[in-house]
Amino acid sequence: MQAKVFLGEKISKYRKRKRLTLDQFAALIAESVDPSRVSKWENELVAPGGKHLPRLLEVLEIDEETYANSVGKKTSSRNPRKISQDLDGAAANVKFWHTIAERQEHRKDVRGLINTAKKRVVISGIALEYVVRKCDKELRGRLRDGVTVGIIISANQEHLLRYYERYSARIYDHLPISHAMYAEFFNTISESERELFAIFETEIPLTHSLGLYDDEIYLSEFMLDHDSSLSPSYSPARGSHSYDIIYAELATLLAESRCLRGNAQRVQIPL
Repeated sequence: MQAKVFLGEKISKYRKRKRLTLDQFAALIAESVDPSRVSKWENELVAPGGKHLPRLLEVLEIDEETYANSVGKKTSSRNPRKISQDLDGAAANVKFWHTIAERQEHRKDVRGLINTAKKRVVISGIALEYVVRKCDKELRGRLRDGVTVGIIISANQEHLLRYYERYSARIYDHLPISHAMYAEFFNTISESERELFAIFETEIPLTHSLGLYDDEIYLSEFMLDHDSSLSPSYSPARGSHSYDIIYAELATLLAESRCLRGNAQRVQIPL
């Protein structure tokens, strides 16, 4: 039987082996190839067209005849389009990233999303130390522009620290530091900006991080014994079932968390 040729998997392995970004790989194929197109090839959302396929096969060192005789695409969790067909379109409008690095390449990481928000930013996570430490400039910029910002982190309690210790390295150090840094952040913003900002703590055990940036929503998984930057994340289209479920969870989480500082009512999102 002719072996299958999975182009998405081949592209991913080639880029990792050569240490190429999406932009660099796209440039290898043709000047007209957008990096987002490469991402879609890699995740098997779309198949390469005839215009770029010969060069793509050349770069990947795949014989054209071998590919032509191949059975086709792999049916796996890395093929959202195939999943959507199997489930009658249920997963057709979901953007997926394997790591934070991939989101950064698409400018869909937390810093990029905060920086482009026009109305609101609401983020939940265990400690979210990265946000307060690395996105300070972006947070302050949004508040100056009238954007509401809500942050939800875990309460600093022993039973929760034990729960999270395999999901977040050095959580016993990071969570108290994060609480202190958000308190300091609040103390250094103006009175008018405090009306737009709120920091919450929750005793609800979190299984993932959620982010709402205007109307875009993102979910990032927590994985046992793995750094969060290496965990998968996705963004369902507004109006889809997944979007509504995730949005409702974030709204409930806000409503059931304790506001530590700021204007809790201003940050709430309607169900």
